[in-house]
Amino acid sequence: METIIIKRSTDAHREASLGCLLLVAIPVVGYLYAMFTTNNSHDALAYGIIATVFLLPFLIDFISTKIPLKAAMIISNEGIALSPSKSLYGSFAFLQKFQARRKKSILWEDITGFSIVIYEGNYTVSPTDGTGSTTYTVPKHQLCIAGKTNIVFSIHGLDRKPDEILALCNQFLTAHFLIHKAQ
Repeated sequence: METIIIKRSTDAHREASLGCLLLVAIPVVGYLYAMFTTNNSHDALAYGIIATVFLLPFLIDFISTKIPLKAAMIISNEGIALSPSKSLYGSFAFLQKFQARRKKSILWEDITGFSIVIYEGNYTVSPTDGTGSTTYTVPKHQLCIAGKTNIVFSIHGLDRKPDEILALCNQFLTAHFLIHKAQ
């Protein structure tokens, strides 16, 4: 079967960072205009620093959505390779060579089955206008790999849906056992 690479999804992060970047661009354009039209070099420097302080965090956040991400999960004929990361910044592909020890490979012979566990996180938002708080329930999906050692891997925020990941894992596991049974 063909190797399947599953990465972290950046879609929601990309839209949010673009919106913030556009919102911050308005005062930055004003400071840049003031910087270029001022007659005093000290004022120009101050306006440049203010524009940089406003723009830099949002620019870095936006650029980070364009950097290639490493594979969070690789499903192949040999087994499954899991590469955990806690945030978008920990998923950058160029960090892979520094974080190789965190990658875990599991052979199909060591796996007996898969299941998905859903943990629900409750988040309470309390607005300041006195309307009362609202609680949101967010499901977080985790893939449980049963075998010689039980492993739990977070599949929340990947570019494939949890049910699709579970189906792919079971499909590869079944194909592996059919191949070994035929031999």
